[in-house]
Amino acid sequence: MAENFKKKHVGLKTPTLRKLMVAKRLIGIFIFVNCTVWCAAQSVIKGNVTDVKSGETLIGATVVIKGTTEGAATDVNGNFSFTTSQNLPITLVTSFVGYINIETMVTDIGKEIKIKIGQNEVVLKDVTITGSRISEK
Repeated sequence: MAENFKKKHVGLKTPTLRKLMVAKRLIGIFIFVNCTVWCAAQSVIKGNVTDVKSGETLIGATVVIKGTTEGAATDVNGNFSFTTSQNLPITLVTSFVGYINIETMVTDIGKEIKIKIGQNEVVLKDVTITGSRISEK
């Protein structure tokens, strides 16, 4: 039986086959490491946008990474989620019609981001309307 084993595996002892096996292993390790790095580079950012006073969710608010076009709009529950390859920390800009734009710093991908924005209240001066009738002659 030992003779059969030696005859089958004799070719593995040649330097050329050893180099070929080492090269295959190195290529496999290279592909594995690159796939792992690529997968790890993608981060999912998710959270919720609500009104600061009422606590109601804001449907259609936009959340984008500052200086880019990467982002998402909130759904009917005020939730947003998008994938990015940006490195941490990143700044999110949240905007909604009639509300103040707010910037939020993200340093941890692991937890959901809670964003609360307030209404943009503008105080106007009083307006007085007076009327008069011109008499007919």
